[in-house]
Amino acid sequence: MVQTEKPLSGKRILITRQRKQSKGIFNEIKLFGGEPILLPLIKTRTLFDEIEFNRFLACLSDGEIDYVVFMSVNGVKSLLSNARKFAEVSVLVKALRKSFIVAVGERTATYLKHTNVHVDVIPKNFSSEGVVRELLSRNVRNKIIYIPRAASSNSHFKKDLTKSGAIVHEYYVYEIAIPKSSPLLQGVVEQFLERKIWAVTFMSPSAVRSFLVLVGRLLNRRKLISSLNQTIIAAIGLTTKNELEVEGILVDVVPAKHTSHELVLGLVRYAIYSKKSVKSD
Repeated sequence: MVQTEKPLSGKRILITRQRKQSKGIFNEIKLFGGEPILLPLIKTRTLFDEIEFNRFLACLSDGEIDYVVFMSVNGVKSLLSNARKFAEVSVLVKALRKSFIVAVGERTATYLKHTNVHVDVIPKNFSSEGVVRELLSRNVRNKIIYIPRAASSNSHFKKDLTKSGAIVHEYYVYEIAIPKSSPLLQGVVEQFLERKIWAVTFMSPSAVRSFLVLVGRLLNRRKLISSLNQTIIAAIGLTTKNELEVEGILVDVVPAKHTSHELVLGLVRYAIYSKKSVKSD
């Protein structure tokens, strides 16, 4: 019996995500015959601010916060770390019951539920744009919205909601840093130059910025952008896509549903239906 070749057979795909968050996409790429290469590009660090946490908890407990929006698993983890340090997780969970809880996607919602935090809604579009649309459909004028998030997050989310009359507080519970170096970086750059990497996946604007900084230390910018534009680029979310395009990088795959599973399926479809193996100049 002849075995059918899998759609990603012989294709090396670079994953620019933290190792602990990459198991799913790593295994799915292998499932379709691809060769995943992991290059973690960002590090996260929880920010501890007792005054800010106690203010947030007091407002929650008094029922003063209408919506709490969780934009990532990292945001949930970091908020819980603050609760463990300055109060108790059970106290935070109880206080959150007095607010309407929004989770950006299924992964974030699942993590919240595992920590006994209820989730009221997940937008159809797992992105900041989807969250904004969901909230605007509920008339947020004069509503107080808290967003526990990364310190480096873009402000478009807040601006869009503020324009509609919402009172938005961004509560920075963690920060994203670019590693000083990576032992895998030299090997990845060599594969780029030899055209051995078929696709690169980007899950966030932070990953894009980190990639350009780290790889840019070994390649001049013109060569780097040219190499990327000879490679299939897959991005989760319009903000990530926009970050790439601002830098002059063409994007081939952006799944409608913003999950790593859909990203891999997008690459599979690209491999099957595209007549070109790599992009032309």
